[in-house]
Amino acid sequence: GAGADIDRICRDFSDQAGVDGVLITAGTSSNAPIELAGRVTRKRGRVIVVGAVKMDIPREDYFKKELGVSISCSYGPGRYDPTYEEGGQDYPIGYVRFTEKRNMESFLDAMNHGRVKVEPLVTHRFSIDQAAAAYGLMTKEGHEPHVAIVLEYQTPSGASTTAQTGGRIEIAAKPIGVPLVASFVGAGNYATATLLPALQSSTKFGLNGLMTQSGRSAQGVAKQHGFAFCTDRFDDLLTGDTHAVFVTTRHDSHAKLVMSALAAGKHVFVEKPLAITMPELHDVVAAEAASAGSVMVGFNRRFAPMTVAAYEHLAASSGSRVINIRVNAGTLPSDHWMFDPANGGRFIGEGCHFVDLACSFVASPVTEVFAFAHSSSAVSAVTTDNITALLRFEDGS
Repeated sequence: GAGADIDRICRDFSDQAGVDGVLITAGTSSNAPIELAGRVTRKRGRVIVVGAVKMDIPREDYFKKELGVSISCSYGPGRYDPTYEEGGQDYPIGYVRFTEKRNMESFLDAMNHGRVKVEPLVTHRFSIDQAAAAYGLMTKEGHEPHVAIVLEYQTPSGASTTAQTGGRIEIAAKPIGVPLVASFVGAGNYATATLLPALQSSTKFGLNGLMTQSGRSAQGVAKQHGFAFCTDRFDDLLTGDTHAVFVTTRHDSHAKLVMSALAAGKHVFVEKPLAITMPELHDVVAAEAASAGSVMVGFNRRFAPMTVAAYEHLAASSGSRVINIRVNAGTLPSDHWMFDPANGGRFIGEGCHFVDLACSFVASPVTEVFAFAHSSSAVSAVTTDNITALLRFEDGS
């Protein structure tokens, strides 16, 4: 079949020596591509696997020819590295010439100058209202051969065809007739599932501006929850139209965003933690003292119904208290963003909830802290989940 044709083509092309290298980009559960590569590659040649294929390497060809096998991640260096893909920490060009981003830049540049032509790959075109048929073409058994499928959108008459890549995008009318107008930076799971629905259900709040890491998600969330606009500039949230700013981003950005909002005279609700380091915390305290705005941290355990019931039960008692809080929060993968030292680790990120809960039961400041973590040479202090902390309060609790 086709394999025999490829064997012959490779022999003829290489003057019977075999090709120098094979790049496997197929996606199949079959072992045929790796076997074919071994047959057609010359002695001491290279086989590079990019696609998702079965890799039961046949010893006969690969051993006798001493073939080199390399496996390449898609896109290039940086792929699957959270510090690169999510944290934005680039690899210096002097050490890694073609990273995931620079590979994509090179490809787009080649397309722009006509050195790479993708048009011949397009085998089918569908209008967007036929999208179901387009996906059906790929999923049906015995479907007709296809490579690239294009979905085409109709541009309304007179509409601009220029893509908007940033800046401020108006979504709805400005909120009017409400005492408090809030803007959001960040729109993760907690913000969209808890905070925004709570504000929407209140007649006291109107929603003004929204800024998120992704412009695409910002528009979707803004439309869903009734924001007046979305933006990729934090300063747009600090205008006179906004009374309070909600900060629901990742932990390492909290202190900086809070200080910027306070400097603009805004009230701030910030998800825990307020800061990652003590210098950051001191800077935030100084910023609040110099601002007309105030800060609230999203410690919510003290407002939980069971906590309120406990307050009521203990209201008649007085004196110092012994409080035990045990938390079984489950494990996180070691590469989770919360374990990035820049984010302070899990105790600063989550354990702070329960320190605040203990403080809420005692009307007295903390005077001493004794704490230790499970220690292991294989686990860094930042990534350990298992921590014991003892707090002593001024009243003896």
